[in-house]
Amino acid sequence: MLVLLQCTVYGQSKGTMVEDAQALFDNKEYGKAYDAYDKLNAKYPKDFDFKFKLGLCCLNFVEKKARAVEVFEGIKIEIKSPAAAFYLGKRLREPTPEEKLNRSKALHQLNRRKYGRFQEKHIGQSFEALVLEQGKDGYKQALLSNQIPVTVKTGEENTGQIINVNVDSLKNGGLVALQV
Repeated sequence: MLVLLQCTVYGQSKGTMVEDAQALFDNKEYGKAYDAYDKLNAKYPKDFDFKFKLGLCCLNFVEKKARAVEVFEGIKIEIKSPAAAFYLGKRLREPTPEEKLNRSKALHQLNRRKYGRFQEKHIGQSFEALVLEQGKDGYKQALLSNQIPVTVKTGEENTGQIINVNVDSLKNGGLVALQV
């Protein structure tokens, strides 16, 4: 009788856990559903449904997206499920926030290097420039005739005027020019 009672309580416990996990998943509370399915998967590692739902939670829970690869790879190997291959491909196609940030940083650095090389080509050349505003210590912000921003060293009050400049150097990521 004791064994029967333990099995019933154990079965209800599993049933309750499954119902709770499913309710969280249905309500799109993927973080909580992830925790629930992770516990179910740890307790019942051979149950495909728990592992599959855990993988779906990973796909929809930003902090665990990277784990989706691990889960679906496991399903693909153990069960040979076509659905696992589909969701694995979906995860691999969608970058995690960290991957997006790293790509963005790399692209930004590449663009800065390319723009720096582009700016360097202007050094030593003369242009007309429109003086936009007074800066600090006799420097003013201006636009070259080709719309490239430049800082100009000039002693005159010439805001709004077009002046001739010679691009002298590249400092702190910007061109510096002298009034000719």
